[in-house]
Amino acid sequence: MRRLGLMFISFLSFLVLAFGIGTTVKADETTVKNFDVVTVTKDEILANYVSNTGVSFAEAERTLFPNKSTSQARNAQLNEETSYVVLRGATYQDDTLISYIPNNAGHVYFYCEVSKSGWFRGIKRIVYAGYYSESLIFQGNFQYALPDANRIHFTLNGHLYRNTSTTTSIGAGIGIGQVGSFNVGVADTSSYHSPLYYHGNRSY
Repeated sequence: MRRLGLMFISFLSFLVLAFGIGTTVKADETTVKNFDVVTVTKDEILANYVSNTGVSFAEAERTLFPNKSTSQARNAQLNEETSYVVLRGATYQDDTLISYIPNNAGHVYFYCEVSKSGWFRGIKRIVYAGYYSESLIFQGNFQYALPDANRIHFTLNGHLYRNTSTTTSIGAGIGIGQVGSFNVGVADTSSYHSPLYYHGNRSY
């Protein structure tokens, strides 16, 4: 029996070494799972953009929803159902994130135009992306990509501050296969907290 027990332990050890059973995946390589998906209207997207940028409603509409030709619009309506959602990202309190990311640093979000046709659903484009701060405020580069219709990849690279507010927190829209990037600005950098680097994925 003792020999059988030793053989079993040796076999388990082999599995761990050969297949990586029980190994820990680095947090910055994991998929962020706790995104909220909320259906929104075109007007709600415009209202949020106006609130964050201060531009007029008409200018926001020209920027976010450039006019399509009549034939393009008609063909789109015949083939698929188009709607809009906002994907709100995990706060940095989430336990899947790497340890040096502190609590209450806010979250990222993506307003997306999505389509449904039969069994298929996917993101047609990111209308725009943004960052919401909490008690800690991020300053730095926010990059996001839409590799395909079902996945968003994003990276935050910069620093965290206390006792300030964001001055720039909105990025431009992108289509499938494109990359967007903007710098999140803050009003004051005197109360420094820590560096921040994180990247994750969101599936839709």
